[in-house]
Amino acid sequence: MKPRRIGGWESLRVLRPGGRLVLTIHGAVAAKTLDTSRSVALHERGFFHARSRKLEGIMPDWYQTSWHTPEYMASRMARHFVDINVCLVADGTQDVIAATAL
Repeated sequence: MKPRRIGGWESLRVLRPGGRLVLTIHGAVAAKTLDTSRSVALHERGFFHARSRKLEGIMPDWYQTSWHTPEYMASRMARHFVDINVCLVADGTQDVIAATAL
């Protein structure tokens, strides 16, 4: 996926330096719904992107469902953000990431 197509990176266009970004990613419980090959891909690469049959023809391929590890997100964001805080939400379905734009 190209960075310009990832919603978080689009925020760089609209956030001023010092602006705060808050986003969510699928958590550990949501990742447990992945089959073995997809789970392996998530843990090897730090992300996994899947196209949904229910969204086929409605949404473009890049606007589907993605899973990211907190470590992957923090490392990708570090180039453009500081004070990156990952909050692992107790129920594990979504985790929250907050960061400050450089």
